[in-house]
Amino acid sequence: MKKTITYFMLLVFAGCSSITTTYDYDKNADFTKFKTYAYDESAEKLPIMQLDKDRLIAAVDREMQARGFSKSDNPDMLVGLHVTTHQGQTATATTTGTGMYGGPWRYGYGGGFTTTSVNVENYTDGTLFI
Repeated sequence: MKKTITYFMLLVFAGCSSITTTYDYDKNADFTKFKTYAYDESAEKLPIMQLDKDRLIAAVDREMQARGFSKSDNPDMLVGLHVTTHQGQTATATTTGTGMYGGPWRYGYGGGFTTTSVNVENYTDGTLFI
């Protein structure tokens, strides 16, 4: 029973990871010569709800404008958006009970009871590429 609880607790802690952000770009590219941008066809093909797509594009637009870029029909560069997802699962085990009936001071006998319930949750983990 202790091994089962330990296993489930390890799963819970593994599922508590935070959002990570990484980036990669051509360090030899001269971004100062780019002033305008537009989205390539991948932005319309994102496999997400329209509301989320609109929010994502608005956020990218804000960041691009904050960096001095402007949207154009004849852009210097194209911005691509891609999303990948995978399904995961996490489990939480909770044990409740009284242990020995009346405690160890009651002549050292008696059963008592414990109950372990396991809550399993499915989640979607996603990665956004811009």
